[in-house]
Amino acid sequence: MNVFSRTARGSARVVVLASNPVHSVLSLVLAFVNVCGLMLRLQVEFMARIFRVVYVGAIAVLFLFVIMMLNLGNVSKETHLEQTVVGSLGRLF
Repeated sequence: MNVFSRTARGSARVVVLASNPVHSVLSLVLAFVNVCGLMLRLQVEFMARIFRVVYVGAIAVLFLFVIMMLNLGNVSKETHLEQTVVGSLGRLF
């Protein structure tokens, strides 16, 4: 259970801090899968399966296809100050 929660928190941090939108969406998928693992460990199997189908199977894949169709390429890098502020706000929550 500890592995799922740490991996979910780490991948959620990557979602916010990643400069490449494709990496961000893939980290979002990883976070969703780990939340499904947490739900399975808490013996909420139905909710875990619904969460996996709806969020991982539909929403995250839709985000990935939209990003790929827009062909964003390299997004301009945020300044170090913005990343520091986002990181510190993430630590609060």
